[in-house]
Amino acid sequence: MNDYIGIPFVDGGRDRDGLDCWGLVKLIFKDKHGIELPDFDISAKDPRAINGAMEDGKADWMYIPRPELIGGEVLAMSLSQKHMNFITHVGYHIGYGKFLHIMDKSKSIISSMTDPMWSSRIRGAYAWAN
Repeated sequence: MNDYIGIPFVDGGRDRDGLDCWGLVKLIFKDKHGIELPDFDISAKDPRAINGAMEDGKADWMYIPRPELIGGEVLAMSLSQKHMNFITHVGYHIGYGKFLHIMDKSKSIISSMTDPMWSSRIRGAYAWAN
């Protein structure tokens, strides 16, 4: 997964020159699993649109309880203080309680699911069901 660390954030980015959080997950799924995930033309700064797209796309995903996570799942998170139930961020679970993600004004990094910053924001983990 080290080859995905340090990619800069670009809103709507879909290649290694710059990615948003969904672009990073899409790239990893294509590279590691040979799966072309659907794309969404949504700004990373539009929490209502992101949450709507996530809700609409749930049929394509299978919920995985935390004790059953093995790596390769998408973590759905809420970054919004105003809308804590909205899914506004995603990351790729790499196993051992770690996930790869990217946020505005940063580069892609690995974080721990148990870090207080993230443990309260993770709303679920999902595997591609199609």
